[in-house]
Amino acid sequence: MSTTLPHRQSTGVDFSRYITIFTDASHCPDTGSAGWAFWVKFNIPEKEDPVTYRSSGDAVCVNSTKAEELAISKAATWVRHNIDLTDKIIVLQSDCVAALNSFDDSRLMGAGSTTRVKKKHVKGHRGTRDKRSSVNTWCDKAARACMNRKRKELESSAREEG
Repeated sequence: MSTTLPHRQSTGVDFSRYITIFTDASHCPDTGSAGWAFWVKFNIPEKEDPVTYRSSGDAVCVNSTKAEELAISKAATWVRHNIDLTDKIIVLQSDCVAALNSFDDSRLMGAGSTTRVKKKHVKGHRGTRDKRSSVNTWCDKAARACMNRKRKELESSAREEG
């Protein structure tokens, strides 16, 4: 028995093929501190409902675009190592157009892959108006918290050295 939602049945779209990725980053230009976060939603055959995975961390980056690129790279690496990408459609979403444009789609595909990558710009800092905004807001808050933690760490190290 299928548990697919009626509106999904009527569209003829196989949503089990989709992997949705949201990424965001936060950067402090004074210290170079950066935080990144990503959120992934995907289907696996053994489970009826989609699976969601979230991760975040910190780094030092020269600018905010590099921090955004790092967030996408971290997400792509996790997806490539943890999800079977055969015949999938990956929807990669970020609030940074430059980072989306610089991402090499082949990082999510193998040779002769049937995987497709769609890139979407999501407007940042929109609160929780809808599901997309809510997920982007989670990524934004997680990245900011990681950046703040890294900034405090770097400032503390600088005081100890000085």
